[in-house]
Amino acid sequence: MAGPTNEDPPAFEDLVRQQGETMRALFAPFAPALMGGGTAMTTMAEPADLQHWGMSAAKLQKMWLEFASEQGGAAEVALAKMVDPAKWAAMFGEWQKAMPLSAWETQQKLWQDSMKLWTAVLGGYGMSGFASATTKPDTAPELPRTDRRFKDAKWRETPLFALIHQTYLLLSEQLAAMAEQVDGVSPEKKEQIRFMTRVLTDALSPANFPLTNP
Repeated sequence: MAGPTNEDPPAFEDLVRQQGETMRALFAPFAPALMGGGTAMTTMAEPADLQHWGMSAAKLQKMWLEFASEQGGAAEVALAKMVDPAKWAAMFGEWQKAMPLSAWETQQKLWQDSMKLWTAVLGGYGMSGFASATTKPDTAPELPRTDRRFKDAKWRETPLFALIHQTYLLLSEQLAAMAEQVDGVSPEKKEQIRFMTRVLTDALSPANFPLTNP
């Protein structure tokens, strides 16, 4: 099988660039407040109020879902050298149609769960407006979700990278759950939907991109 050539579309370069731009645009206003020195923070620069953070949480989950959907085309270009491109395109089309990404109930659950997550994570770092009586000063908090890709302590040393990988894990969970709940399709189609979900969520891990990996 022929390897990549200089004429091949830079699908994964574009993926990296878009992911970096997405995360930079989202977190740039908050980065000075969120980049701590490895310990819990007791104050927070003024990103206004809880509503501001809530809007950011919603923006993040919306960006990631839209980005995951859009990247099917880029993944198709890159994987065309390894699998039948027509089959891949058909699988991605089935995935898009089967997954209820734009359903009101889906968006509501994502909103509610992301708000709970952000409140828990920021509260764990003792940030103003989020801290609880159980917050332990000067210690990295226990985070709601764990994954071997994020076992390095740097993922927990600052609220910024904690939020990035915890939100990613939440959205990965939600997408996997959606894939499992798809009905009215054959067992073969169901497995294809599961496969596409794994491919896209794995590809979009913040551990894969320099700008979102500490």
